[in-house]
Amino acid sequence: MFAGSDGAAEHWAIAMTLIQTAKLNGVEPMAWLTDVLERVVSGRTRIRDLHTLLPWNWQGRSGAAEYGQCRLNFPQKRRLKIPHFVLDQSRP
Repeated sequence: MFAGSDGAAEHWAIAMTLIQTAKLNGVEPMAWLTDVLERVVSGRTRIRDLHTLLPWNWQGRSGAAEYGQCRLNFPQKRRLKIPHFVLDQSRP
């Protein structure tokens, strides 16, 4: 991949993982990321409630219409989840 550096490639991989996970869970990525980042930065979502912001748990805010449709319209048999070890960015 042409990311310029190993660090940039890692950040690109994280961003693409977030976007694809949102899509696989039927969530419009831009609406989800915008809403989640606003909630985290503003402090409206407490640490104990971060699980509610994951794509398979996320409920778009009522004003999300400005970002277009929040849920993608394609048939799904089940919601996909990322294992917790993938979300853990701590390093040994």
